[in-house]
Amino acid sequence: MHLHVFDAGLDDGALHLLCSPPNSTGQVHSTRAFSNIIPSTSVQSTNKITGLNDKDRASLTCVAHYQDEKAEILASGGAVKVAQESPCSMTVIVGTSEHVLEYPFPVHGSTSKTRIARKQHWVEVTVKQAKDSSQRYRLQPFPLITAGRASIFPWNVTLLNLDVRPKIPAGSKFPALSATLGMGLSNAERIMNQDKSLVSDSRHLLDLKETIGSMFTTCLENIANRSRDGVTCFGLTTDNDIDTIVLIQCVRHELHSSSIVLDGYVAPLDDSRCSVLATTLGTLVQRKKMNAISVNNDEALLWKHLIPALVERCRFDWTHRQDCAYRSLGARIPLSVSHGGIPICSCGVGKGASSPPEFKAFEKFATRVAISPLSAIICDVPMIPDGVNDMRRRQAGATPRSATASARPTAGTSTTVQACNDCGATKADLKSCKRCGLAKYCNHDCQKTAWKTHKKECKAV
Repeated sequence: MHLHVFDAGLDDGALHLLCSPPNSTGQVHSTRAFSNIIPSTSVQSTNKITGLNDKDRASLTCVAHYQDEKAEILASGGAVKVAQESPCSMTVIVGTSEHVLEYPFPVHGSTSKTRIARKQHWVEVTVKQAKDSSQRYRLQPFPLITAGRASIFPWNVTLLNLDVRPKIPAGSKFPALSATLGMGLSNAERIMNQDKSLVSDSRHLLDLKETIGSMFTTCLENIANRSRDGVTCFGLTTDNDIDTIVLIQCVRHELHSSSIVLDGYVAPLDDSRCSVLATTLGTLVQRKKMNAISVNNDEALLWKHLIPALVERCRFDWTHRQDCAYRSLGARIPLSVSHGGIPICSCGVGKGASSPPEFKAFEKFATRVAISPLSAIICDVPMIPDGVNDMRRRQAGATPRSATASARPTAGTSTTVQACNDCGATKADLKSCKRCGLAKYCNHDCQKTAWKTHKKECKAV
């Protein structure tokens, strides 16, 4: 599926930068930039971008200019470290101080090159643009952005006011559940779903979608069999150890996306909370009122990243306090990604929670969430098999893609065009993996970047 109307690079003559929207006669309203970085008076950054229209990945360079005491630390030989902690930024550590270099696109931090000019007091970090969609947001798959450290917004999930969304009433059936969940799977995910033996870097994301799907299935079955509203309890477990409790109060219609959403609360558990809730947890397990869902370490990590976004997307009746853990110096969201760690702040704990007596003990640890089925990005990955595309192309009178592919030169000829397994660049002179001979790369940098993923499926010929 192609949704492109027109493409132009940043250095293309067709691109024009305007001070105000075109054809606007009224007053232009000012907007506030979203950034979670507090400007520093002792460090200034400049950016340089080269090669945006090249087939290879663009080079993005950012320079940090140091002043005052930080410049003295750099000039005196202070240690300099560079690390990537988010998809679009690199953190430069000089001595004990940190400065974040922001890039306009997701980058491959593992390919970074650093230049240090101690006498001129600057540090330059050059990285390659990440074009592979599976690499772009691996560090933060569900990022949150802040506006002046006062407001927090989810980047890739929609905002929802749950209280105005209609509920699916008790006793009702939802026969379209399978179709609703299935439409969110890409073609590759459908294949992985049918063959569990396939190893892929996106397997854990598919596992997350399946877990959310099982939650919807259980909740809707309970709704269909109930005469009145009730709570469905889930426990996310890793190695038979409960890490997170999810209490679903109801299922609502998500009208703007023609989908459905789980309205409930999440209670992450640490050692202190487990000791308080030990009796309640034991009772629920004994009475079979908790649906235990086993998740592996990779999926558990995704849940730690997802939960803060699920909280922020439905936060309409409370605000973050001045002493919020998100605002503390050096804080990252999620606050913790370890098993038994709490990924979210405590500002929304207990807000609006109202549960039956058997779940009452969870209220002082629970924060409201809105859980929707996750969907692949339709303009980034194929959503349907090539055979279906070919059938539609035949009906439209066009040549099927499979026929076009068969007419191309066969492998081994000098005109064969293949794609790099890392950056996706299409070239005729790609280098093959020396071990398996199947994977193709532009250069050693691309092979090095992709090795962590490729080594799982690389087999000697």
